[in-house]
Amino acid sequence: MCASDGTATGVTLTCPEGQAISYVQSAFYGRADNTICPDANGSPVTTSCFTPGFRNEVELRCMARRACTVPFSVVEDPCPGTSKYAKVSYGCAPKGTWGLGCRAAVQR
Repeated sequence: MCASDGTATGVTLTCPEGQAISYVQSAFYGRADNTICPDANGSPVTTSCFTPGFRNEVELRCMARRACTVPFSVVEDPCPGTSKYAKVSYGCAPKGTWGLGCRAAVQR
């Protein structure tokens, strides 16, 4: 999801009906690649910026919920003036099955 294209203000996670977010494997907000969400002007971009606390924000706002949105405004801009993107890997599990030592979840 491109964050600096003017349309994205956050990242939304969703699980199927009857399930909830059971874990967040990874969550990235920043820029580590110049081919994902390239700068519209073709300007060189920083490719080594990220927000270390983004995964924590995703976990705080999303764990045990069927759906959630994490606004980019809740974390510091890691590289002002550079187009950024978000990537989140998470799993969903049926409610009531957590703590069984099983990660038989739908990974998104």
